[in-house]
Parts: sequence; C-alpha cells; structure tokens
Amino acid sequence: MKFKVAMVEYRPVLTAGKMKERLLYCNVQLALYYNPGKWRGWKLTVIIDEKWFTEEKPVKAVVLKRKNSPMGAAKFKTKSKETRTQLVKLMYLCAISPTHGAIGYWRLNWDHHVRIDKKTGREVPAKCDSNLLKPLWKKIYQKAVTKFGQSHDISLVLDKAPSHTSKASQKNIKDAGFDECVIQAATSPDFSHLDASIFPTLEKECNKAGASTASEIEAAVKKVWRSVTVDACRKATKRVVLNMEESAKLKGGNFYSEGRAS
Repeated sequence: MKFKVAMVEYRPVLTAGKMKERLLYCNVQLALYYNPGKWRGWKLTVIIDEKWFTEEKPVKAVVLKRKNSPMGAAKFKTKSKETRTQLVKLMYLCAISPTHGAIGYWRLNWDHHVRIDKKTGREVPAKCDSNLLKPLWKKIYQKAVTKFGQSHDISLVLDKAPSHTSKASQKNIKDAGFDECVIQAATSPDFSHLDASIFPTLEKECNKAGASTASEIEAAVKKVWRSVTVDACRKATKRVVLNMEESAKLKGGNFYSEGRAS
C-alpha cells in the first residue's frame, strides 16, 4: 500500500507584530555578536530557561497492517496515566554561557510553593513565579562570576515568561548582581541557545535512558548535563547566529531550515 512516514515540524504562527519584534531582536543581537567590544561573541552572557522532564517518553508511530505485511510487528501503545498532571514531572532551570560552557542547573522545588484555590479554598501547587525563582538568581550569578573570573558587566538573557519579566523578578535579578537583563523576542525558541540546541539534546538522551521515576530522571539529567561542554555551547551559538541571520532575511519570519545558511 506504500505508506510513507511524514515528520511534521511545528513552527509557531507569527503575527506582523511578532515578526517586527523578532527582526529588531535579531538586528540588535547580531550587531552585539559581531561588535569588537567586550561582549563580542556574547561573552559575559548567561542564558537561562526552564525545562520539564517527564516519565512519558515518545513512542514509535504504529499503523494497522495487512496480514503477512513486510512491515513487521506493530503494537499500539497508550499512556499509563489518564492526564498529564498525573505524570512524574520535574522542572529544571538551566544556565549556560555561549563562550564558557555550562553554568549550572537547578531542580525547582514545589514542596512548599502553594497557593489557595479560590473555588475550593484548598492549597494547591503554585505556578513557576518570581517567589519560586528568587533564591536562584544569586546562585546563578555567583556561578557566572566564577566561570567568567569577574563580577561586573555580566548580562542575563531570558524569555518572556511572566516569572522572568515581572517587576518582582526583574528587581531580584538586579539585586543578585547582573549588570543587564535582556528579554528575548516573543515566540522565538529558534533564537535561544537552550531551546534551539541544548534542550533537544538533553531530552533525547534522557528519553534514551528510559528514566521514569523522579530519581531516574534526576540521575539522567545529571549525567547528560556533562555533555554541555564549551564546544557544545559554541555549536549552539553558531546555530542561533545562523537562525537569526536567516530570520532577518525574512523580516523576522521563521520558515527556514534551522542551523543552515540559505
């Protein structure tokens, strides 16, 4: 019957406003990257983001087949949980330097991070917010100081998540010691070293390890984080630079082959 497997690539739909924002971000960051000054190549820059790891692992696609089909054995696989909220999930905040390699990663702790549900009046886990992240900014800054060998002119790059852009978080970041806070353009994972390069590698390796319990996920993340070397971060930088250059040609568009020059 000549079935063919087609891989579907997800790309966020961009409005004219978002394309304009992406183009401006590309132009500013590329000018900074190629500038001969102290930030050339994004030196003294720390890039952070959060990443979920869950017990749910991707399964191979399977299809119904005719008797004696040459396709081989095929079984349907289903989730063992009714909802995603029942899955074992761990969130980590990861930080890297484009020029100096891994800064560190921290598992976020929800043990006492709760809010009151207005409908039920009960305590429920709170979202990732400024209070949850507040203790981490100083730790990230101190690790960056050690990595860079200086405590001034250190820039922090993060996306537009409310836990990053709120007034409380911005104050906490400044109080931690960072000289500058750069907010990434919205809907732009292709411009992030972590989303575009580091996280996919981490997730792939964790999936290969088949980690399903909290301790197994923790061990897998710890092991694969060692692969986030200086060379890996430089490769991520090259990919992001190519992405920005291609997007700039499209006036902020995102329909291009990532990590490749046209």
